[in-house]
Amino acid sequence: MGNAADELHALYSSWRAKVEEASNVANALQVGESHGIAEIRRAFGLLGTISGQLQILGAAGFKVRVFQRQLDGWSRVPLSLPAGWAQGAAPDHVATLDQLDQIEALAGFLDGKVIDFDDARLQGLRPLIDHADSLLTDDDMDPALRSYIRRLISEIRLALDDEAVGHTFDFTSAVERLRVAFQAAAEAAPTGKKSAWRDLATQIIVGLVSTGAVEGGRALLSIAMGS
Repeated sequence: MGNAADELHALYSSWRAKVEEASNVANALQVGESHGIAEIRRAFGLLGTISGQLQILGAAGFKVRVFQRQLDGWSRVPLSLPAGWAQGAAPDHVATLDQLDQIEALAGFLDGKVIDFDDARLQGLRPLIDHADSLLTDDDMDPALRSYIRRLISEIRLALDDEAVGHTFDFTSAVERLRVAFQAAAEAAPTGKKSAWRDLATQIIVGLVSTGAVEGGRALLSIAMGS
């Protein structure tokens, strides 16, 4: 997965194009079929990722309020509000050109600030989470943090092992959460184990994101770390 706003823009643009060629929104987007519902779930997944990224960037001092205000409008698109799925609707009832321009502007803003996870590097996650799993035997770690990391590792491992699950799993979001969790573990770990957790957080940026996004990944890593 790349820039979530870029992907949302492409998805909404494709919906608008389909409606331009059809007289009924429901038929155009096949909302009664599993494929259509999967696209709606995908849209909400992307919206959730964008919301989380904007919160992190806002806390770091970036000016994101305009995008956060627009997010509610973008979130109405998969619900086909206010036109409704059953009615004949114009393309503007699905996604207006202004909304598409807003999302495209956000995609440009996020470039270089968010991890651009390369799906070709998925297998690189396996040794990383295996190593993290081996470090979770530390009795000094906060049980809540240890439990959270274990759950996240389990989610990623399941998605890697099960093709059906992996097809819909948001690896970019999981990698971001994993990175922040590793940094939290580094801060909480005994002195002798801090470096091991920090090394894992660094490996996410250097080894698991596409080459062109390494600098952007490091930028968001710094934001998440509060440095």
